[in-house]
Amino acid sequence: MSLALWLVWFGVAPFFVSQPSPGGKASPPAPRVVPVWLELAERRTPAQARALADRFQVGRHLGNRTRQILIVDPGTGAEGQDVRVWYGPFSRRVDAFTHGLALLEDPVAAVGAFQLRRFDGVPVTLQVPGPSRGRLRLARTRPPYPQLGVALFPQVAGYTHPEARLPRFASAVARLSYRDEVWIQDEAEVCDRDICRRWFYAVTPAPHRLAWFAAGQVVPVDGIRSQKTPAGQLERYTAVVRTGRSGDQDTGLAMSFLGSRRPLRWVFRKKGFTAGRLQRQEDGSWGVFTGSGVIPLGSGPSWLPVESLFRSSGRRQFF
Repeated sequence: MSLALWLVWFGVAPFFVSQPSPGGKASPPAPRVVPVWLELAERRTPAQARALADRFQVGRHLGNRTRQILIVDPGTGAEGQDVRVWYGPFSRRVDAFTHGLALLEDPVAAVGAFQLRRFDGVPVTLQVPGPSRGRLRLARTRPPYPQLGVALFPQVAGYTHPEARLPRFASAVARLSYRDEVWIQDEAEVCDRDICRRWFYAVTPAPHRLAWFAAGQVVPVDGIRSQKTPAGQLERYTAVVRTGRSGDQDTGLAMSFLGSRRPLRWVFRKKGFTAGRLQRQEDGSWGVFTGSGVIPLGSGPSWLPVESLFRSSGRRQFF
């Protein structure tokens, strides 16, 4: 059965057909709408796939619905977990992604992850222009979010719940590499006695999940600045972010980085610190400039990582 006939069978128009104009000439064909589907689960057993489909749409076999649940068997012949569950179709990627976000936090039929796909199974990237990105948000999102965040460590872990101290890496529900992007929705600070850690609640690249990422390991784009040479060439990016509190002092992290070049990192403490920008001073030392003065950092970084760990050639971009 062709794709068009299959969609009509379920009451979904696959594309618009041009109609003759009153003068007898055919009007220009309308742009074809390529349906987008949400892959809610992959590599399930047939029984697991049916249970998930039933949970989302009781009586899905009756048809005549705007949205359908599909149980997709790639037909690879592999045994065990190879069946997938799709939900859709959607005519626009932004609508599909917004619906996927709602499913991630649905109290009744929540899913652990989703991905956008065409009907032929090819993954779909989230190509959304800047003015429309504000729609890609959870119900709990508050300003200045949503916004992009960038992972600035070689291995970054995301967790189900934020804690005052970093949990074990093995307990992570999501993992990022250097310069991978996330879509930050919210932030929180968790304290245990005199130790506090700041966290960002974000959507990961595909397959899209929700997870908490430690501030510093992930930095919002509003904390990243570009520095250029007098000739106007990009010299480096810098980032400064507040990471939490230790005793009566606020903790922060400052970084200088560019592409796959080994980044430099300074860890500092300053009571009352909230935000600032990294600058190199005339004597060659570094400092964080804030509204109340300069926090000196010294000429050398507090941490010098192995350069080979920070290759960004395979980084995952959100848009």
